[in-house]
Amino acid sequence: MILTIKDKDYELHFGLKFIRELDKKYEVQQSGIVFGAGLDTVLPALLSYNIATLSEILYFATITSKPRPSVSDIDNFVESHENVEELLSEVIEALQSANGTKLKTKMYVKDMGFQIK
Repeated sequence: MILTIKDKDYELHFGLKFIRELDKKYEVQQSGIVFGAGLDTVLPALLSYNIATLSEILYFATITSKPRPSVSDIDNFVESHENVEELLSEVIEALQSANGTKLKTKMYVKDMGFQIK
């Protein structure tokens, strides 16, 4: 998936670097054990049409871009997008296709009965 922001193309990657970055932000500690809960945190929010989460996912998916767009650039892109439902659907489809995210994403989509309106 490619985003064009300010006339520059950014390829989104939903691989291990993406997951690791999410896990760093969404760490859970239980009984002295620390583990990442990135996808488990963002997927329910994304599937509940949370646009702030959509922007955050897009930002983390640009982890391999050099230079990388700013959070503000991505927020502006999402806010001004002509069809945010379509963008949301494309991101979910990409998450369901990428090796690193597809199993968990498909599980949440099924469990939450997600459908684009």
